[in-house]
Amino acid sequence: MLAHALGGSVTYGSATPLPGIPDWVTLDVATGGFATGALLAGGPLTPYERELAASLPGVAAGSERRDLNAYFLSEAGVAHLQDRLARGDYRIDVPEEAALAVVAWLLGQRLADAARELVAVLAPFFDRLRFYPAPGSGDDDAGADIHVSTAGDVAARLSSLPAQPRIAAQRAAVQTLLPCYDRAVALFLETFEDDWPCRRYPQDWAHRALVLTSEIAVAQASGQVSIGTSRKHRHKRELFDLLARCALAPADLTGRQVGRIRRIVRDFVAAHGQPESVAHQALRERQCRDVSAVGFHEIARLVAVRLQDHPQAAGVADLAPVLAPLNAAEAGSLGLSPGTDVPAPVARRARRCQSGTLSELVEQGLIPSGDFLATLTPQITSTLQSGGFANPALRSLHGASYRAFRQRRSLLLLNLERQASFDGLPWIAAIEALRRPAQQDPDSARAAFTEIAELALVSFPYAPLPNKLLQELHALAERAQWELPLVDELAADIFMGRFGRKFLDAARCAATLLDGNLYANYFAIDARDVLALPIPQEIPNQVCTGRRLWSALRDARRGAAGSR
Repeated sequence: MLAHALGGSVTYGSATPLPGIPDWVTLDVATGGFATGALLAGGPLTPYERELAASLPGVAAGSERRDLNAYFLSEAGVAHLQDRLARGDYRIDVPEEAALAVVAWLLGQRLADAARELVAVLAPFFDRLRFYPAPGSGDDDAGADIHVSTAGDVAARLSSLPAQPRIAAQRAAVQTLLPCYDRAVALFLETFEDDWPCRRYPQDWAHRALVLTSEIAVAQASGQVSIGTSRKHRHKRELFDLLARCALAPADLTGRQVGRIRRIVRDFVAAHGQPESVAHQALRERQCRDVSAVGFHEIARLVAVRLQDHPQAAGVADLAPVLAPLNAAEAGSLGLSPGTDVPAPVARRARRCQSGTLSELVEQGLIPSGDFLATLTPQITSTLQSGGFANPALRSLHGASYRAFRQRRSLLLLNLERQASFDGLPWIAAIEALRRPAQQDPDSARAAFTEIAELALVSFPYAPLPNKLLQELHALAERAQWELPLVDELAADIFMGRFGRKFLDAARCAATLLDGNLYANYFAIDARDVLALPIPQEIPNQVCTGRRLWSALRDARRGAAGSR
């Protein structure tokens, strides 16, 4: 992104920042709205594309994407797409992947002219973009019941859940490190005479010491024992080092080293008793029992197996069987008692595929913010946006395209330019004329708008509505046939000193609601002056400059003062 900015090869602030790339192409957009220059429907071939290219004759190396796009315009390719549309077993990750599926549908409806016009728009990008969908599940991702994650995604995460590093370290310490330390202390105790170590050595002492030091070295190399440089293990680290020195050349030990051995061993016995004493052995056995419990990651794998019985591309309406206590077979595989409960951390991860209404997911804490709410609303609104299409396959394709479009990141725009619209996608525009207004249901859109807006305001009253959510509300308002002046959150760093007409309309609407109430009185809002503002007809493109807007407000105030 910086390279493009310095080289001037990208026009930041424009709706078409890349030269020669129209606004309907999905760009890779970095945080802040800056295009990186990459195209999300382009780039390296996906595994599906490589597999398909290898199975088709005539696909040339280096031009696979162009040849694959051409294949889906052939008789066999069109039939392939039409069959996939009928079954619904496709996946659209970026909107472009729906384009040739629309062409196939149009050809199936004998709308060859519309299909030909659409192909003419797409063909210049056949070598760079994929216009065909990848295989996927036929499970519908839209409806009143929504989910944060699919059952397949949650099962994959639970299956790969690693052991807790701290618990694994504790288990390694109890099962490997501490027994080695006990044996080292016991070996040095054998050398004590007159309360000093290293005074006498049993006949096989050096051999046993070398065996132990070798075992410690192997355990450290394999990662079973890790004493590193931690202050916690400094005595163990020092004693192991002294044991190795003493096993190889006991006569070379200095008086200070012998004193350190005496101090470490005496402190150990004072704290824990003799290594072979009954009390010490009981301590070690209790510690082994404490760390021998089954890890949560092992139970998580059992829950993942249960989730595999559900549709992998959808949520799970009833998680009770998934989170039920372990049965006899499951518990037996882990050495647990039947009826063991699923641990709370595992259950919390599994609930991410819980499906329900938006309000239910908010109550369960699965939707923590308005920004996250905005990522889920397309699961509901896509169905409403597809209303009016009589053909079920076309409705599903339109809904999948809409959900993919809503994943696009917004560009940084200047000069009051607008983001690309969903209806502006060429393949969507090609089918918009087929929508039957009589089959659209504005009441459903109004109900969805009310539910989402109310939920956002009630659940997250401390935060402004994010622009992503406002985009969904604006789309719903259009389907509801409501003219609402919804205004986006302003970014001060790109403010151009001008307001769109909808800001004036929003101000007048708000003034009507606030006039005379406590809020307006507390903040001294001149609601009546705002309502008296003239509509600036002379400004082109329905744009009010900030200076003109505030000048009009000042003149209205002066006029009101003169009349008083």
